[in-house]
This record gives sequence, C-alpha cells and structure tokens, in this order.
Amino acid sequence: MRVVIRNEIDIDKPLNLRRLSPVTKVIVAFRKQLQSSVFFEKRRMKAEQAKNRARIVKEDSCKESISTRLYQELVLNKSMQNTDSVIREVVIAVNAEYSDVIHDQKDEDGSVVKPSIFRHNDFSQYEIVPVQENVDLRTAFPEMPYLFVCSRKSF
Repeated sequence: MRVVIRNEIDIDKPLNLRRLSPVTKVIVAFRKQLQSSVFFEKRRMKAEQAKNRARIVKEDSCKESISTRLYQELVLNKSMQNTDSVIREVVIAVNAEYSDVIHDQKDEDGSVVKPSIFRHNDFSQYEIVPVQENVDLRTAFPEMPYLFVCSRKSF
C-alpha cells in the first residue's frame, strides 16, 4: 500500500478515472506521452547498453583472472613445482562483488536469463563446484568471498 500526502491509494483496486481531477488527467497523459517518446526510449536504450558493456567488462576481468589462476595451478603446477607432488584440486575465492557474474541470473519463471561465467568454454576442462555455505553467514557477512573447489576433468 502506498501513501500519498492526505490520500491513501490501494494498488489492488482498479483505478477510477472519474475520481481524478482534469488537471491530474492532463498531467498523467503528458507524462505517459513523454515517457514513450523517442527521446526517452533512446535514453533508456543507451543506459541499458552501458550497463551491458559494464557487465561484459566485469565478466571478462573475472573470467581472465580465474582461468589464469586455474591454469597455473592445475595445469602448470606452479605452487608445487619444486616438489614431486601434483595438485589435483584447488580452492579459489572470488570476491562478493562478482556474485552477479559467477551465479546464473534467473527470471521469475526460474529460467536462466544470463548464465554464469563458469558455463563458458574456457572452463570446460575444469570441474568447478561451489562450496556449500551457511545462509546465515552470508547474510551476516555479505562481502565474504565465494569459494569454489576446482579440479581438472579426467577424459
């Protein structure tokens, strides 16, 4: 329920146009025409394109850093190079600011709108499993990094 100064509007009920004053009707019609004008449509499209570009840059930087780290550890065995040991799996931490990139974005129906970066071809040779975390911890510490257990797929 929204409250306007000295008026209470019930959103569940249909709008009664007879109760609106003529001035209000003109203002509403003008605003509706203005919002559906070419100027506002172009402005909305530019804002959406800028948001998509920012998401692509964010995806690329996250994907590049994770794939580089995984390649160095699981393929080149960088951290255990001086020993005879071979790394079978590694746990990576991804900052919480990348949560929209590392998780699938779904709509109201539950279908995937934007897939996570881990579905990309760059990660097809790795098996990446998220570490199960407590929901209470995530709400208490929203900036806590996400953990993933990564290993090479055996072909």
